[in-house]
Amino acid sequence: MKYTIEIVEANGNRRTIVETPKYDGKDYPRSGIAEADADTVALKRIDANTVEEIQKNAGKVVLKGRPVVSKDGKNGDDYLDRD
Repeated sequence: MKYTIEIVEANGNRRTIVETPKYDGKDYPRSGIAEADADTVALKRIDANTVEEIQKNAGKVVLKGRPVVSKDGKNGDDYLDRD
């Protein structure tokens, strides 16, 4: 699956981050990142509605999240833990 993330910074600068991770828990590279962004992302499916996401920069975990989508697919929550 390919994700494209469009970012507009406070100063108006625009960036596009592209990642193509698989849901296998392995690190996959991200392109278009700034120095402070994660350079890899790992996704692992927990169940039909929950994914574990770990982002790293230079091998160090910088963000952990567990996005959850409701069973009807209409609502979602993202529980993040920034290191």
